[in-house]
Amino acid sequence: MSEEGKAFVRVDIPSTNESILVPVVFIEVAKLRESKARDYRNSNQATLASYFPFGLKSHAQMIWTKALRLMNLVSTNRTPNHEGIRDTLKDLINYSCFAIEDLDGTLEGRDCKEGE
Repeated sequence: MSEEGKAFVRVDIPSTNESILVPVVFIEVAKLRESKARDYRNSNQATLASYFPFGLKSHAQMIWTKALRLMNLVSTNRTPNHEGIRDTLKDLINYSCFAIEDLDGTLEGRDCKEGE
């Protein structure tokens, strides 16, 4: 559960009269993505796509690396000095979203859909 004690928040969907319940962790992940974007892409030259130069192969490698990190964390009883299980899981969500955006042709800085 989030710090506020809520598991879900109601979010209005733009251009519709609908609203849906969204897990609070999705909001946290979106905020993390925005915050990290400021750190990683602080120049006009770096786009999100530039971090994935080999398309889906690059995405798969990053997801694999994070999955290995998760396996290491759950296999040991040590407290990590840096990103723990929760942080690693949030990164996995964001990396998966980046891959989907690349598939859909909406990844920032990519001129076409992955595979075209």
